[in-house]
Amino acid sequence: MTVESQETAVLTILERLDAIQYEVQQLRSVVSAIAPATPQPATDVWQLIRARLAAAQPELLTMSDADLRSEFERLSMQAAANLPYHSLEELERALRGDDYGLARY
Repeated sequence: MTVESQETAVLTILERLDAIQYEVQQLRSVVSAIAPATPQPATDVWQLIRARLAAAQPELLTMSDADLRSEFERLSMQAAANLPYHSLEELERALRGDDYGLARY
């Protein structure tokens, strides 16, 4: 390779790097616009649901995390006991209308 062809190759690479750096800067500005840096406060809908739950069952607000988890597990097991399906796959198959399990995921 001659010196001139090497200089041309280096200039081409530098131009590509400048283009990539410009694209990265553009993507950074887009990403920073999409994802805010600070967490957003709770929405009005969540506050309304929380207020309704507190009015219906005020003891939920004073329960510990472990107590809430055990109550959740108890209610989940109670709901699962009343389902006509033995597994999640069986439920999904019924929702898809595949009675014989012939369809794949």
